[in-house]
Amino acid sequence: MNDIWRPIVAVLVVIVATSGAVLLLWHSTPPYAAAAALLIGASLVAFVLRGAPLIPGVSSHLPSCDNYKGCVAWIISIGGGAVVAFALVWILIKVTGYSLVDATGQTTSLNDTISLNHTISLPLIVIVGVTLLLIVIALVAFSFSVLGLSSARDALGLPDGSVRAIIALMLLVLFSIMSIFLYNSIASRAPQTLTHVTQRGIDDLRSHALLIRQEPEKNIGAQAAASETTYTVTFRELNGPADDIAKQLIVMLGTLVTAVASFYFGSASVASASAAVLGQKPSEPLAVSVSPNPIAANGTAQTLKIIGSNFTTVTALHLEKKGEPDINADSVKPTGTSLTAQITIPKGKTDSWDIVVDDGSHAVTIGSVGIVASVATPPDDATKPKNQQAGIDGQSEQPTGAKIIPAEFVQADAAILDQATLVGLTAPATINTAFLGHGMFLEYSPITTLRRYAGYKGADPTAATLAQLIERFIQAMQDMHVVSVWIQLFSASGELDSNGQGGTSELVTALGHANIACAGWGYCYSGNAATDAGLAKHLCGQYGIRAFIADVEPGNTVHGQPDTWKPSDFNNLIAGLKGTFGKDNLGISTFGSLNGHQDAADIYKLAVNDVALFAPQIYWYQKPPIAYTQACIASFRQAGISNPLVGTTQAYWELGKNGVSRTAMEAAVNGFATGFTDWDKLIGLNWYHGGNANTEASGSMSDAMINSIAANGLDKKPYATPAAADTALSV
Repeated sequence: MNDIWRPIVAVLVVIVATSGAVLLLWHSTPPYAAAAALLIGASLVAFVLRGAPLIPGVSSHLPSCDNYKGCVAWIISIGGGAVVAFALVWILIKVTGYSLVDATGQTTSLNDTISLNHTISLPLIVIVGVTLLLIVIALVAFSFSVLGLSSARDALGLPDGSVRAIIALMLLVLFSIMSIFLYNSIASRAPQTLTHVTQRGIDDLRSHALLIRQEPEKNIGAQAAASETTYTVTFRELNGPADDIAKQLIVMLGTLVTAVASFYFGSASVASASAAVLGQKPSEPLAVSVSPNPIAANGTAQTLKIIGSNFTTVTALHLEKKGEPDINADSVKPTGTSLTAQITIPKGKTDSWDIVVDDGSHAVTIGSVGIVASVATPPDDATKPKNQQAGIDGQSEQPTGAKIIPAEFVQADAAILDQATLVGLTAPATINTAFLGHGMFLEYSPITTLRRYAGYKGADPTAATLAQLIERFIQAMQDMHVVSVWIQLFSASGELDSNGQGGTSELVTALGHANIACAGWGYCYSGNAATDAGLAKHLCGQYGIRAFIADVEPGNTVHGQPDTWKPSDFNNLIAGLKGTFGKDNLGISTFGSLNGHQDAADIYKLAVNDVALFAPQIYWYQKPPIAYTQACIASFRQAGISNPLVGTTQAYWELGKNGVSRTAMEAAVNGFATGFTDWDKLIGLNWYHGGNANTEASGSMSDAMINSIAANGLDKKPYATPAAADTALSV
């Protein structure tokens, strides 16, 4: 069967199975025949899916819907939810004996064989409702998983707080239903009538019933003389224990709803307040230089000296490396901007080790130091940078014999610089190297991009391990002469690699070993303005990333609403980020052109003194690439923004969204790489993005693009050399 007919057949099977199930549910006896029909239909669909190959051209903007099975999984999940909901409603109608009145006024029951007392209808409603709720939650969890918004660390795989919200809403609905039901059960008891009731009977009746009316009966003749007066009594039965239970249930449910709602909103408020406080607390200890580095593994005590900031509270220091016992230091002596310790490196130790300090309450990694068997004294010219272009390696010409410290970590204040001068350090006049020269943006968790390189250069993509994927990705970056990679850490919906399976930690480590600079980036949403600075700090600290790019796009549509930034919220976000990363290690990713985005330009201008650069997203689509790039650069200068710029140029295609095919984008990339000449107006150029599950309909960074970029040596272009903002030092 031709591939194009497979989805059509699958859809027809689903329609036929669903239609048959509905007919069986309505007319068939026994009722379980419907379940059998649904099972047969599901089996047929599964059989079709089992043999269905990928179909080029069938894709979506969703990561899990780039192939036939992913798309059909979406359809089945939605259709399956509708079928289950219909079945549950049908069962509810059947078991409660719900009836209809036809046009002739006669009552027609949907179920002539099952007749249950109406008093059990409420429990059935609750049971079916909870079941339906669980099904809906399962479908929501599935949808979030497909969208990449799930959280493996939280209940049901939903984002943090979702379950609390569901419980609060469910209890609110339950309270409303139960309250109305119990009130109607008490208030709507039908009056009853008894005849020939004596006065003694009436007295007994008053003890357990509410008398509504009593009328003496008229006895005739001898009967009237021989008997006492009797009455016709109308009353409503009282059920004291049942009424008390109903009252207690209402009070209990009301208390529970209040408590849960208070807990839900209270915990959210505490979380927001904690995040705000976290963003305002003093920065953690951070190293900007380590001496000696590397340090010799000679088995004797050596003095380790660290220049940095926020060391006052440090009480302990050790070196750690995965799979190795920690190397503890003695005689730790901190000041505000320096830290010294005596440390003995056992013989035989090598490689790079993390430096971890402890203030008595928590430990934090502040940098790393290399360990070697022995340290040779280099000649004076050994420290001179091989490349004089700061845009490539972040170094500039220094006097012979000066100790070079790459600009990779955080800014140093005046006190740190004075200390650096005292110990003979020379600070480079440049910003973080991850912002300079030729780079690559990654979209979503790294694993999404890494899988695109599974078959790079003819490698066997079958069952490639994470280490192999990373190796092939780095090979591609080196082939293209990429010197920096920007890794996405979070989106407007939160952390991306929350379960640790996205390869972020492994990729950051491998990039460091390959001498490729690394920066983190995240979409900063106005709705998360109070927490995104803290999230960026947490994630960059977790992965050892020292530079960050905030993607801020005022007016962009997020969660179906405009991303509207208030100046105060934006200022707070930038202040929090600058407090963590420093100006030289902070940039903002922006709209490509500010023409037509005056509101965005006004917001961006608030940060011109707080960030090192702006990175306009120059997505040319069907526009002339070079001319559009020049127009985007000019729009920033016309808006009064003079900060250095890193151009983020387009390497992706989306045939169904913007009409750009793979071949058209390949031609655009090649034309830009070979013909663009205004390199001195940029301090760097990053491609967006490194690729994912590429198809003819959508994807990025095709093999042809890699070849074009590799052939043009974009790392050697005459990029502008930025002036120092906050001078950065690094080990």
